[in-house]
Amino acid sequence: MNFFSWFRKCFYHRQTVLASRFRPTIHVLGHVCFTVILALLPFCIVLSSSIWSGFSLLHNSLEHPEVSFSIHDDQLVHPLNSLPLSVDTGSLQVIVDPNEEYSLSESQDEVLLLHQETARLILPNFKQELPYSVLGQEPLTKEDIISQIEGVQSFLPILLSIMTLIIIVIVIASAFIGSSLLTIVALPFYRKKKNIQFIHLWKISVHTLPLPLILYAWMVTWLNELSITWFFLPYIGFYGYMLFLLSRKKKSRKTN
Repeated sequence: MNFFSWFRKCFYHRQTVLASRFRPTIHVLGHVCFTVILALLPFCIVLSSSIWSGFSLLHNSLEHPEVSFSIHDDQLVHPLNSLPLSVDTGSLQVIVDPNEEYSLSESQDEVLLLHQETARLILPNFKQELPYSVLGQEPLTKEDIISQIEGVQSFLPILLSIMTLIIIVIVIASAFIGSSLLTIVALPFYRKKKNIQFIHLWKISVHTLPLPLILYAWMVTWLNELSITWFFLPYIGFYGYMLFLLSRKKKSRKTN
């Protein structure tokens, strides 16, 4: 059975999951990496596109002639006294609100809020708050900020690639740690069975990972916020079920 057949059958064929304890370790490592990459691919694409879109919208909005401000001593300075000021730039709704008096409605999902000490960008799949102190040099005009945004946009693809790689590496490491901890918990129940070792239980735990992890990661991509328990409970339940089948299999062999 080739690699992809193993992976596909892990979703529905329990005997394949149980037989995975005999697979070479190098194949199991590849199984974990492939599972994480497949699970995170939609999330990373949506996140990267949201960040790219956010920078583009921010750049276009700040170029609007009615949006005028500067930054002095890490604080917003606006030439008008009648604040808060709301400007529809066609890309974003820019709200100059140093005193944080403006209240957003639930329908407003593409907004740039300029507060006294921070700027807050709100998009459908992305929210970010940034203090003016990170912008560096003082004082800053609107044109200076636009220039900084253009500088970031020039190497944003590289940054997004690095960010995606870091996310994948962290989740792969977490998958190894999590499956190992789960195996440690299960190991005492098989201590008296010499033919069942830690590596066998670990390989089974790894092969129960794809279904709950991929479903959870894809749900997070579209629902944005979802409790981690929606991953852990199915994962632990699926693993427990596989161990139960493994115990029954051993008992039936002894009976025969």
